[in-house]
Amino acid sequence: MKRRRMLLYMSDFYGYYKEIISELNAQNWDVTWYLDQLRLTAAQLVIAKIDKGYKERLFDAYFQKSLEENRNESIDMILVIFAAGFFRPKHMALFKQYFPNTEVVYYTWDSITNYPVTRDLVNSADRAYTFDLADSETYGINFLPLFYIPGVLKQSKVVYHCSSIM
Repeated sequence: MKRRRMLLYMSDFYGYYKEIISELNAQNWDVTWYLDQLRLTAAQLVIAKIDKGYKERLFDAYFQKSLEENRNESIDMILVIFAAGFFRPKHMALFKQYFPNTEVVYYTWDSITNYPVTRDLVNSADRAYTFDLADSETYGINFLPLFYIPGVLKQSKVVYHCSSIM
C-alpha cells in the first residue's frame, strides 16, 4: 500500500507533535512537521517591540519557505492543529494556491471564545474539528474530543487529593 504524504503544522507543546506523528506514521502517513509559531531570539523580541509588523513578516517568510520546500511534492493532506498564534486565513489560502487538490483539515484544541481567530481558520479549512462541544453546537464544527497518549497515565488506581481551608 502506498504511503500518503501529510504536512502537519502545530506547536511543540509538551512534545505532543511527536506522539501525533508516530500515530500518523502507524496509519501509513509520511509526515513533515512545521512549527505553527515562531521562536524569537532576545534581539528579535526587541525589534518586534519597535516594529509591530516584524513578527508577522518573520512568520510569513517561515511559512512561505515551508510551502516552497514541498512545492514539487504530492501532498495528500495538510493538517493544522490549533495555530492561533500566527496563522491567518491568508495562510490557509496559500495552501490552496500551492496544493490545489489537497484537503486542508483544521483542528482547534481550545475554545473559539478563548481564541476568536480560530473561527476564521475553521471557516478557511476544507474540514474542521473542535474538542469543545459548545463550539461544535454553536458554530456547526465537527466534534472530536481531545486525544490522549497511552502510557502517560501510569497510575493503576485513581488518587484524589482534597483540601479545605476553613
